[in-house]
Amino acid sequence: MTQVTIHQCAAHEIWPLRNSMLAIAPNTTYPPYPQDDLASSIHLKACLEYHDIGCLSLVEDIHENFNKAQQIRLRGMAVLTHAQRKGIGAKLINYAVEILRERNQTFLWCHARSAAVPFYKAQGFHTNGEEYMIDGIGPHYLMFQQL
Repeated sequence: MTQVTIHQCAAHEIWPLRNSMLAIAPNTTYPPYPQDDLASSIHLKACLEYHDIGCLSLVEDIHENFNKAQQIRLRGMAVLTHAQRKGIGAKLINYAVEILRERNQTFLWCHARSAAVPFYKAQGFHTNGEEYMIDGIGPHYLMFQQL
């Protein structure tokens, strides 16, 4: 595979990829997140030969299960189906963690689809609690990583 590069970008640049991978039904639109346009939010995309093949967003968001004053939430993690299982998701998360550490952030969490739990565990995340359902999307686990 040709070199995959990771870039910071504006939220609107990853909306098409989010829509294609995360929309819950055909011909629906995955809505922008409320924090998408905040100055504190970080959006990353993975590119292969000028094509966007993966993305994630990092936003300030507090989850009540964690007793941390500063928390960053990982949202909208997606990699195109044909590009999955090739290390692109890991590369996105590693890049994200580097940025967060440079900004002295120490805690990252996400709602992970149950099928993705092994991937997140391989990236250093841990589960918190039992599996739960998100309406219209499916089973998830709350996961976190101490940076």
